[in-house]
Amino acid sequence: MNVDISIKLAVKIDGGNTIVPNLSLTIKEGEYFTLLAMGAAERVAA
Repeated sequence: MNVDISIKLAVKIDGGNTIVPNLSLTIKEGEYFTLLAMGAAERVAA
């Protein structure tokens, strides 16, 4: 098994709030991955 991308225990903290705790993922050869997130302007308007 070949692993192209592996992320282990990533954390996203914004303003003292833990948004994503302990994210782990593996993207194997031939798989697709898309990360969608709101920009700063969209967070203020929401």
